[in-house]
Amino acid sequence: MRGKIVLTTRKGKKLKNGNYPVVCFLTNYGKQISFSMKMNFSKDDWNFEIHEPLNCKRSQLIIRKKKSILNELLLRSLDDYSIDFDFIKVNLLGGVLIPKKDTVDTCEDFFDFAFKYANEKRNYNNSLNLQKLGNAKVYDNALKQFRKTVGDIALEDIDYSMLASFKNYQLSIGNKNTTVSTYLRTLKAIYNEALKRYSYAPKSYPFDGILRGVSSKLNRTQKRNVSIITIKILESLLNSLVKGQNECISLFLLQFYFGGQDLFDIYYLTKNQFSIDDRIYFRRGKLGDNGYEFDLKIVDKAKNILKNYNSKDHFLFPWRKDFVGYNNFRSRYNKNLNIVKSLYNNHVGRIEKVFDKKFHRIEVKPLDGRLTSKVARHTFATVGSRFYIDPDMLRTLMGHERSDVDTIYKDTYPEKERDKFLNKIINTSNINEVTLFIFKHEKVINNKRIIDYKYLKDKPNENFIKCSVTGLIFKEPKHFKVIHLVEQDIL
Repeated sequence: MRGKIVLTTRKGKKLKNGNYPVVCFLTNYGKQISFSMKMNFSKDDWNFEIHEPLNCKRSQLIIRKKKSILNELLLRSLDDYSIDFDFIKVNLLGGVLIPKKDTVDTCEDFFDFAFKYANEKRNYNNSLNLQKLGNAKVYDNALKQFRKTVGDIALEDIDYSMLASFKNYQLSIGNKNTTVSTYLRTLKAIYNEALKRYSYAPKSYPFDGILRGVSSKLNRTQKRNVSIITIKILESLLNSLVKGQNECISLFLLQFYFGGQDLFDIYYLTKNQFSIDDRIYFRRGKLGDNGYEFDLKIVDKAKNILKNYNSKDHFLFPWRKDFVGYNNFRSRYNKNLNIVKSLYNNHVGRIEKVFDKKFHRIEVKPLDGRLTSKVARHTFATVGSRFYIDPDMLRTLMGHERSDVDTIYKDTYPEKERDKFLNKIINTSNINEVTLFIFKHEKVINNKRIIDYKYLKDKPNENFIKCSVTGLIFKEPKHFKVIHLVEQDIL
């Protein structure tokens, strides 16, 4: 854990009296918080080299005392894992120091506490007044698996050997590294919460090194993404398919246009996130209420999609806003994305045989596979990195918090710069397409429906054509009447 106490002079932090607040910044394994020290000074009254007031002796002594407390707690946190952000904040702001004990003063066993804590997660409502049921289910599942292996135990009975046995058993029954890693990280979070609530300091921390061999960082593969050409293809399919398929394409493109935001953040968009100057404000749902707010330009392509939706309540989209409703929608969304993928690619395969040319397909890189909501986020990041856009700029557009304390002091990028790079990433106007009109003939042979297709470069006057060879009538489909293609040698 690292921390600093400084005078923050970032834009927007200036107080009504012209002073700036003294703030403590803390960071630990990529997570970071900041909080006011309830003191403020002008720039002229602050020594930025040693980070303390210039003239007021009393204020100097207070700041030095706070720094001393902070340094002591940061040092103790190396061995005492119950010292976390909240503990440091309480002590720096004059809260009560809780003595650390090496035994647990409670008769409650680990699982009694753990399932109660999981239930707290189930009943917790975030800033959108939505229950975080997903977290509770993850907690319940990990606890049930752990209990099957170790039985009922006390908090102080948990040690590295017990966790290692659990890990090895889970791997032996065929669970993947990611599954075992999720179980262990969940148990770790519950264990850490128990340490705080019972003021318990174990002689040795049982989770040290337990993720070795199953950590996802050791098994990283290239994130699945699609090319900017596929984005162009999806844009061409808008409003040409059935309702469910059109909705999934619309939301996938909105994810991409809005910096690769998660489907959750698009699904739960509220009307007050939109400003009158054509900007949209996000706080990533994955980060919960601790996420920071950032804004993006609403480009014209996004406006054309958004104008089709307007819920009666404060949300933008009219769909169910509970956990089950969202989960069901996400399943349908991913299913429809892959139906669209197959439908388009099957047409391309037939067209290539007729015209003896190669066209781009909807393909998930690097090894193809399913098209899902996460692909939109990975695509935005991949396209941005291939334009050699500064990583800090890319993180800003995607809503990532910066990973170290020092960068907190950097000014945010100007709105004009952010808009320029957003437009650069999502631009598809330089990709040329070939347009063909689709006609089909359906017949049933032995109770099996067989469909033949014809593809025309020019649209006929009627909504059907007659084959000059077979005399069969080919009709214009109700949906997907036109297909837009990109030749493989174009880019």
